Amino acid sequence: LLLGCLLYVSVSLNDAPVIGILTVPSEYTNIFPRENYSYFDASYVKFLEAGGARVVPIQYDLPQQNLTQLLNKLNGALFTGGGVPILNPDGSLNQFGQAMQTIINYVFESKKKGGYFPLWGTCEGFQMIAVLVSQNYSIMVNASGGLGVSKNIYYYPNALQTRMLNNLPSYLVSHTQTSNLTYYHHRYTPDPVSWKENPYLAGNLTPLAYTLDASNNPYVALYEGKDVPLYGSQFHPEIVWFNTCKCTNQNATRSFEAIQFAQYLADFFVSETRKNNNSFP
Repeated sequence: LLLGCLLYVSVSLNDAPVIGILTVPSEYTNIFPRENYSYFDASYVKFLEAGGARVVPIQYDLPQQNLTQLLNKLNGALFTGGGVPILNPDGSLNQFGQAMQTIINYVFESKKKGGYFPLWGTCEGFQMIAVLVSQNYSIMVNASGGLGVSKNIYYYPNALQTRMLNNLPSYLVSHTQTSNLTYYHHRYTPDPVSWKENPYLAGNLTPLAYTLDASNNPYVALYEGKDVPLYGSQFHPEIVWFNTCKCTNQNATRSFEAIQFAQYLADFFVSETRKNNNSFP
C-alpha cells in the first residue's frame, strides 16, 4: 500500500525499430517475371531509415504461417505505392491482397491484445488499406489530375489535434496549404463519399487532409486510424526526398519545406513503431 505518493509509470520506447516493407509483385515482367520476382523501391527504405528505423522485406508470397512469424519480430510495416491489383479475375483476393489483409488484421489483433503494431500506406498502399478496411472492393474511383503533379493539402477540422499532426510546425501547416509540397502519381482514389457512408471506413479511419482533383473536387490525401495505428498518404513523401528520376518525378517540389514535411512524416511514423517492443533476431 502506497500512501501519500505519486506513482509514475514510464513507457519503454524501442530505440532500434525494425520495419517490414511488403514487396510488390514485379511490374517489369518482360525482364523480371512476376512468378519469380517481387520488389520495392529503394526510396521507401531511405524514407524509413531517415526516421531512424531499419528495414527488412516482407515477401508478399510468404506462406501464412511464415508471414505471421515474421510480423511477430517486426515493430511495424509499410505498404508502398504501385499498380498491381489485389483481386483475382473472379473478384477474390489474390496472394498480394491476402498478404495485405493478413497484415491489416494483425494490426487490429495486436491492439485487441494490448499491443501496438503501426502500419503506413503510401499511394496504392493508402488506397488498399482503405479498401480492405471498408470490406468493399468497389469503393475506388477515378481521380483526375493526379499523375505526376505536386499539389497542396488542406486540413479537416481538428486534424491538427490528432496523433499525426499535433506537432506539425506552424510554418509547415502554412506551406503545405500554399506551396504545393505533396507529390502525387495515381489514377484512382477511394470514393470521397465512402469516407462517410461506409460504416467500416468511417468507424476506423479519420481523414486528416484533402487535396483537389482537376475539377477542384476534394478527395482524401491523409488519414489515421481512430483506435488503431493505421496511417496513410495518397501522396509520396519519399519521392520529394530521395527519388529524383527525371523521367517520372520531374514535377516533385524539392524545396526546404517539402523536405521538412517529408522528414516530419518519417519521424512520426518511426516514432509510432518505437512503441512496439517486438525483437528481431
